[in-house]
Amino acid sequence: MERLASFQSYEKCPLLYEERCLIYEARPIICRTHGLPILVFENNERRIDICPKNFLKLHHLPGNAIIDIEKLNTALTAINALYLKETGSSLPERIQISALGDILGKN
Repeated sequence: MERLASFQSYEKCPLLYEERCLIYEARPIICRTHGLPILVFENNERRIDICPKNFLKLHHLPGNAIIDIEKLNTALTAINALYLKETGSSLPERIQISALGDILGKN
């Protein structure tokens, strides 16, 4: 897809087509949590990352509304490992968004 190859980070997700996700069933957890308030660690410091467009009228954010992304990722990694073991499945390596056009076969 041309829009995948020319994607700029400030634009809306290039995988949205007519406001629908082209890879909805296989989208990564980061897409599932996009825009929600998440607790991240950068340079040995904690900070809350939030999409300001999602919370225009909110002046206070309760602590229980914040996703600790490290804890979430740790739990998801364990769940995924168990799932792969139980089903005998394997997942492909991560691919670049720009390569999805070829995989999806769409222009």
